[in-house]
Amino acid sequence: MAVGTNTKLDFTEFFNVIDGKLETTKETARGVNPSTLEKMPSVPVSTPEDVDRAVQAAKRVSGAWADVPYKERQAIVAKFADGIASIQEDLTVLLTKKQGKALQLAHVEIGMAIQFLQGYAQLADPEEVIEDKPGRRVVTKYVPLGVAVGIVPWNSPVFLGKVYGIYSNWSEGPAERCWNSSVGGNDPAIVCSDVNLKKVAPKFAMAALANSGQLCIAIKRIYVHESIYDGLLEAIAVTVKSLPVGDGLESSTLMGPVQNHLQFDRVKSLLADIQSHNLKLAAGSIRPSDAGKEYFITPTVVDNPPDASRIVVEEPFGPVFPVLKWKDEDEVLRRANDIPMGLGASIWTPDLVKAERLAAKLKAGTGGIGAEHDLEGIKSYCNTKSVFVNAA
Repeated sequence: MAVGTNTKLDFTEFFNVIDGKLETTKETARGVNPSTLEKMPSVPVSTPEDVDRAVQAAKRVSGAWADVPYKERQAIVAKFADGIASIQEDLTVLLTKKQGKALQLAHVEIGMAIQFLQGYAQLADPEEVIEDKPGRRVVTKYVPLGVAVGIVPWNSPVFLGKVYGIYSNWSEGPAERCWNSSVGGNDPAIVCSDVNLKKVAPKFAMAALANSGQLCIAIKRIYVHESIYDGLLEAIAVTVKSLPVGDGLESSTLMGPVQNHLQFDRVKSLLADIQSHNLKLAAGSIRPSDAGKEYFITPTVVDNPPDASRIVVEEPFGPVFPVLKWKDEDEVLRRANDIPMGLGASIWTPDLVKAERLAAKLKAGTGGIGAEHDLEGIKSYCNTKSVFVNAA
């Protein structure tokens, strides 16, 4: 990013920052705006050697950084959040152009990143007092592992920057490496017979189609009790058909395109499979879109496909989802759990006792290795250190 004396970013040039210096690379790449296929500015294509140099530079200063008092480090993180907030609108436009999501959703994503940084800046240094009495004190401390390398996902690159490896003590054996990773999910929603159809239908449409369905915790399968199936399916279909789809930079847009060509082809293959098996659609089309060569997919609802269908078994990560019928609680719980991915799940009912009972039987809530966010997230990047202090 080019930075002038007034610190305004113009987003026409992008560099690596290694050892405090801006660097270019021999190879660069240009992505496209998925709404228009317009070329985006060039970005560096880093080599493994570039990454290693960046890691070594960070390791050289990690000791000095660790010696900075905790409150001063908190203040630096807070200042970083302030810096992002000062250019939030510019970043929102850049994110929409690069990722394709609607401006309002991009604005929310930048805002959430700011809020999380502000929250981390206020977290207390993780320390647990196990015992504290005259002559004896036992404390569990959490010591940072060291430099981490992050891989940023393309669906929510500002908010969901994932760190996949801790570098500080890497050895030749991969078993010695420390990982924190997040994966996808095929998130089920179980809808009970006592819901208000008019209230929940719009919520389902947005929970499944926000960011064109490209969210790990988006609803991917909706199981509806047979007594309300027809009515709720129709209400969901009406909502889906009314969603404004288009260029994310347009203020009226709620749903943009799929982000990249590989994902576009994957969703098209699911649509082709739906067509080849003569599955019934409640909304949408098996054709990608009428918009042209851009990566738009018509939001599509599949009416009660077989459980073995690809659209049920696989995570589409696009604006296509099935609505399925159920009758018996044990049966629907089995079907909801019969997928080897358990990131998110939801129960829809005004009966909280029923909701808790069913939720307890859902195999969901885990989406990778390690933990993210808040103190538990910080602990994922730490070693545990127990300190025993006894009076001599």
